[in-house]
Amino acid sequence: MSIQILGMAVSEAGIAAVLVAFIGGMCVPFRYGIERLRGFGRAVVSRLPYKPPADPGGSTPEGAAADGDAVVVQRDESGQFAGTSNGGNGGDSG
Repeated sequence: MSIQILGMAVSEAGIAAVLVAFIGGMCVPFRYGIERLRGFGRAVVSRLPYKPPADPGGSTPEGAAADGDAVVVQRDESGQFAGTSNGGNGGDSG
């Protein structure tokens, strides 16, 4: 048998399942319930395909290394920082 709710036929088993889930949700502390919902959301979102945006200029050391540019840190005799160069490609020095 089904019940008409807002013009839709809903089974009694479906109503019972929703009622049990609602009562179960009301029996847990609020913070605990929210943590469970957030964890569920993270699990769902983590399955979405994602490709990070490319670094077109190689402005970060990671991007420069991925482009094949070597970033060399230069130190003077006392071990102090003296400058950088990016592998002889006309990069910064000083």
